[in-house]
Parts: sequence; C-alpha cells; structure tokens
Amino acid sequence: MPALNKNTIQFLRIYSQFGDTPAEIIKNILLHPIKTLAFAFGPEKRGFFNSLMAPLGYLSLAGPLALIPAAPVILQRMLSARLSETVLIYHYQAEFIPFIFTSCIYGIKNLLRWKHKIVRPAIATALAFFAISALLFTGIITQVSFDISSGSKRPTISHTADTALADIPTDASVLSTFSFLAKLSGRHEIHSLHHLYYGRYTLSDVPYPMPDNIDYIVMDTNDRITFKGTAFYFPDSYKNIQKVMAGSQWKVASHLDSLLILQKTNTPEQTPLDILSEVPDNTKMSKNITQSEGADIKLLGFNLDTPDTDNNATLTLFWRKQEISSKDYHILVTVKEDASDTPLYSGRLSPGSRIWPPQSWKSEKIIADKHRIHLTQSISCNNTQVDVKLFRFN
Repeated sequence: MPALNKNTIQFLRIYSQFGDTPAEIIKNILLHPIKTLAFAFGPEKRGFFNSLMAPLGYLSLAGPLALIPAAPVILQRMLSARLSETVLIYHYQAEFIPFIFTSCIYGIKNLLRWKHKIVRPAIATALAFFAISALLFTGIITQVSFDISSGSKRPTISHTADTALADIPTDASVLSTFSFLAKLSGRHEIHSLHHLYYGRYTLSDVPYPMPDNIDYIVMDTNDRITFKGTAFYFPDSYKNIQKVMAGSQWKVASHLDSLLILQKTNTPEQTPLDILSEVPDNTKMSKNITQSEGADIKLLGFNLDTPDTDNNATLTLFWRKQEISSKDYHILVTVKEDASDTPLYSGRLSPGSRIWPPQSWKSEKIIADKHRIHLTQSISCNNTQVDVKLFRFN
C-alpha cells in the first residue's frame, strides 16, 4: 500500500511512538520490551480487550487455538496509536468477531471435559452475564446516557435529512460530514468534509486538494469525529469551509437543529446567508435567559419567531464576545415557557454553525446567531425562557 498510494497516506504514523521508519520501529519494540508492553497494555488497550472478551464471559480464552488466526491483528491493534482501531463501535473490529465466537464454542467444549461439578454452573453463569457485560464493556450505556442528556432531536433531524438529501440532484457534487456519507455514497462526486476541514489527508502530511466545484455542503454540526475530536479539529479549521464557499453565492436548502445544508446558487441577486451577523447595540431581544458562567462569550438575549405548521421556529441567540480568544464551544440550549419546567426544546447547537465559530468573531460586537429548532408544541413566543450551557472542546 505505501508504494501504491505514493506516500499520500503514511500508515507508519500509527506506530510513530516507536520510531519513524520500519527498521527503527522494529528495533525499539525489541530493545525496549517494558515500554512496548506498557503501551500495548495501557488503560485504553485493556478496555478494548475487555470490550472484545467480556460479552462472552471471557470463555473465548478457554479455546485459544481458535484465536491464533486473529493474533497478528490483535498484536497490530495493541501497538497502534490510532484511537479508532481500539474502539468497539468502528468497523475495524469486524475482523475479530468470527474468531471470538468460534473460540468461545471451543472454550465451552474444553471446559466441559472437566468433571468438576462447578464447571457447568460456571459456564452458565458466564453466558448469563452476556447481556450485563455487553452493557458494561461496550459503551452502550455511556452512549445512550449522552444522547439522553444532550436532548438531541435525532428522529426529527433524521426525517428532515432524508427528505432534504433526496432533493439533492444525483449529479451534484457534495461535501458532507460523516453521518450522511453512506446515504450520499452512490453519486459520482462526493467529498468527506473531515479531509477538507483538517486540511490534509488522514494519517498524512500531504495537503488535501481544495475542491472548487462543490454544489452542496451537507453538515451535521454535532458530528463528533470531525468537530469534537482531536484527530481533525483545529481552531482555524473553519477557514477551510469558508474557502470552499468563497467566490460563490449560497443559500440555505435545509436547516434544523444540527442539520445544515447549503446550496450553491451563483445568482447575483441571491441575498447573503442569514445565519450569523453583527447587529447594532439597540437590537430588540428578550432578556429572559440563563447561562453557565466562565465563558468568554456572553449570551445577551434571544428572539424566537412564531413556529410554522410543523412547530419549527427560528431561534436567534445574541452574543457578545468578551475578549479576543481562540476558544470554541458547543452549547446545550433549553427553551421552555416561564410557568413550566417541561422543555419545549432541548438540544446541542453550535454557535456560528461551524462556519463562523466564536473564535472568528470580533470582540465587543453583538452577534446574531440564528438556528432552526423543532418545538414539542405550539406556543406563544411572548413568555419563553432560554437556558444555555456552554461546553469547551478545544
């Protein structure tokens, strides 16, 4: 692969903790076994091993011969520094599944050869532990808890996204975040936004060529891998999205919660995107707000337009940046009526929709930050309250 891809993707980077060349990597692994073992069996790698073995009660270890074909891959994972290779939710772990289940079957067979009376109850207990251990070791509880606490409106977004993606012409060139790539993958030209956002190919120091013919930009502004991890995010990465948009006119094709779809129009009469703008100090706004403390951007107020027939409404948040800073945030926004504790809306949003994030704002200016949100019911917009909690991620 290194010869065929002309050094565009530099796979040796995932072993850079051992050296920069194959010879150096092998030498350091052999000459420094304690450091190698410390890396291969660190907390994250032990957690990965548990996530593979615990759901079958570690019975696979009783049938080790069936694990031998997977041994080279297991060794590669334990020596790799790439996080996604040792997290269960990614496709890389499909390689282990046949061997873990086969070795479990042989492990049970091997254990049943023992005549001790405790063997069968122990096997039954281990297998009964399957459901509990799957919850404990595979990260399902953490994921579900995060989604519940974040208040994401995923069903609404998914339905809106399906409808909006179906309206994109099949011959259009699309730049998209991870969550929509599968549904868009059948078209002739599609670019993953993480490459452009990062500015280089994955595992590479080779610049990613800036596409100049993008027709649609499809974003989930809550895409964790692109915008909230350490692999692709940098405080100035937003400028790469702005470069794609430069020199063309764009309009909002769809906007709801964390979904944002922009369409290139190239029509001179097209008005500028009305997503974020500077507004005068005397702009009218509701001050019925609360905000978590300790942020360098301050929420001054909000406006909530009358919902449409689908209970979708435009929420404008008015911010003031207190000082020049490269800090970026995502926010948990809760909208409720004054007399009720039941939220009309609760969800994660991104100030500036990742295109004009807080680090790009001028200090001491009032920024109008517009979002479309789905409310649980029709309301009068005169007695609403907005609560905002800010989270830093860089």
